[in-house]
Amino acid sequence: MQGKKWMERICRRYSEILGEQLTGIYLHGSAAFGCASDASDLDFIVVVSGAPSQQQKREMIALLLCLSREPDAPGKGFEMSVVEQTVCRPFCYPTPYLLHYSQSYQKQFTEDLDGWCRRMNGVDYDLAAHFTVIRQAGICLCGKPIAAVFGQVPRENYLGSICRDVQDAPMQILDQPLYLTLNLCRVLAACRQGLVLSKCEGVCWAMQEDSLAEFLPMLKQAQLCYQSAEEFIWESEPLKRFAKIALNQIDSALLKTQQDEKRRICQMEQNKAEKWCKIEIYNEYLKKIPSLLVQIHAVEKMYEKAKLEQQMLTTQPENDSRRQYQARLDSTERQCACRLQEMQEELRLVQGLKAQLEEELGEQLGCK
Repeated sequence: MQGKKWMERICRRYSEILGEQLTGIYLHGSAAFGCASDASDLDFIVVVSGAPSQQQKREMIALLLCLSREPDAPGKGFEMSVVEQTVCRPFCYPTPYLLHYSQSYQKQFTEDLDGWCRRMNGVDYDLAAHFTVIRQAGICLCGKPIAAVFGQVPRENYLGSICRDVQDAPMQILDQPLYLTLNLCRVLAACRQGLVLSKCEGVCWAMQEDSLAEFLPMLKQAQLCYQSAEEFIWESEPLKRFAKIALNQIDSALLKTQQDEKRRICQMEQNKAEKWCKIEIYNEYLKKIPSLLVQIHAVEKMYEKAKLEQQMLTTQPENDSRRQYQARLDSTERQCACRLQEMQEELRLVQGLKAQLEEELGEQLGCK
C-alpha cells in the first residue's frame, strides 16, 4: 500500500485520540487505486460514532501539521475529513462533515488552530465521490469493514459530486492544467459508461475514445507528467478547446443518462400497471372458476334427471301425451349436453389462462 508508513502512524495516534469513538479510517484517492506519485496527497476519511471534542480535533490536526513538515512527507500533504457514522449508511447527500483538513488550509490551521478547528465543519458534495471510491477501491486501514460502514451512493449523487469539480474547467484549466485535464477524462468516463476511475485510469480510457482523438498527444503528455510528477505544460488554446469539448460531451452524456433514467422509470410504471391489471384479471378468474363449477353441476343434474325420466317414460303406454313429454325431454337433454360442452370448454380456457398468469406473476400473487 502506498503511503503505508504515514497511515500507520495516523491510525495509531487517532486510535489513541478517539478511543471507542473511532469507527474506522479509510483510504481513498490515488493511493487506494495504487497510482499515487511523489506529488500526490494521501486522502482518507475518519468515521466516528460521535462528534469529537475541540481538544480531540486539535490533536488530530496537530498530528497532520507535524507530519506535513517532515522532509519525505507526501508531495501534496494529507487530505482528511471526519464524518459521523450515521451519514455513511444510509448515505446522506450533501454529506455533513465534522472536521476537514488539506494542504490548502495548512497555513490557516498553523496560525489559528483553535479557531479553524471550530469553524471547519459543514456539508461537502465531494464526499459522495470519496465514499463511492471507498466502496469500490478503498482500503480499510483500521476499524469496521467498508461494507459495514458505507452504504450505496446513488449514481446521480456521485455524478453530481464529480461534475461540480469540472463545471468551470474552460475558465480554470490554464491555472490547473494537469488536474483538470485528468479529471475531465475520468468524469467523462463516469458519465458515459458509469466507470469509477482514478485520474491515471481516466486518461488511459480517454486515449481510446474516438471523440477525443485530436487531443491524443496532449493526453499522453498529461499521463507522463502525472506518473513522473513533472510539470505539465501545453499550449493554452488546445487546453481550453479540450476543456470545452470534454465538458460538452459530459453534458450530452448526463442528458442521455437522465433520459435513460426517465425511460426506465416509465417502463417500471408501465410494468407495474400491467402487473396490477393481470392481478385484477387473475382475481376475476378466481371468482369465475367456482361459479362455472356450480353451473356445470346444476346442468349435469338437469341432464341426469332428463335421462332418468326418459327411462321411466318407456314403461308408460304410447299416446299423444307421452309423445309430447318425450319431445320435451329430448329437447332438454340436447340443450343440457350442448350447454355442458360450452361451460366445460370455458372452464378449461379460464383454468389455462389462470395457470398462465400464475406463471407470469409468480410469487407476487402469493400462489404457485
